[in-house]
Amino acid sequence: MNQLLLSLIRKYARKGLFIDTNILLLFFVGTIDKNLISNFKRTENFIIEDYKLLLGLIDKFDKLITTPYVLTEVNSMANQLTGNYKTRFYEIFTKSMDNKLFEIYTSSNEISNHKIFHKFGLTDTSIEIACKNEFLILTDDFKLSQFFNSEEIDNINFNHIRTLNWN
Repeated sequence: MNQLLLSLIRKYARKGLFIDTNILLLFFVGTIDKNLISNFKRTENFIIEDYKLLLGLIDKFDKLITTPYVLTEVNSMANQLTGNYKTRFYEIFTKSMDNKLFEIYTSSNEISNHKIFHKFGLTDTSIEIACKNEFLILTDDFKLSQFFNSEEIDNINFNHIRTLNWN
């Protein structure tokens, strides 16, 4: 597994890493406050070490890729934050859009006419369209990861690397 992971990182380090919704939310919440990760409903399945692993992985790529549909889902989940946490989320979100995240847009019309739309919906179909043969995908969605594997679309299931002790 380590060799495959390292091979994928080398292949896509300059092209970019696409981060799926739950993992991108982990990034934002951990950046707000690492201790919030296990206390926020939407990230409670993660631990601080997962956030550190994610940061180590992100550092290996020149750019991070997203779509407006993933960002909308992240924003909706983050709306459950309160007070200063919510304020910090929007500050970090804005800074990330300026510095780290590159957004790829595909129209909803194009997505809804794609062959996998009826199986995966708007957001996941937008990922397939944006990334196929261009970017490495990082997700924690087992069904989506299995589909990408069957289509020979390079991806990493975050749950498969969470227990690895590497940097």
